[in-house]
Amino acid sequence: RESQDTYYYESTGFKHALKVIKYFDRYHLLSKWIEYRQWRRVYLLIQDGSHRTEVGLDKIKKIQRMMRNLRQ
Repeated sequence: RESQDTYYYESTGFKHALKVIKYFDRYHLLSKWIEYRQWRRVYLLIQDGSHRTEVGLDKIKKIQRMMRNLRQ
């Protein structure tokens, strides 16, 4: 979907999320770069199964707090 020089993309699955990551790794964002990098880190932690460990889950929660603080 496109409006006012803005593109929107929605995805509900990890297979599609990987396509988004590959695209943004190649064509960097002009805004929201930090948020993208944090989201990417969480995606990779989930993909390698780290979210199933206490350490991995703590990393994800820390990233979540950092992202929340960026929005405030």
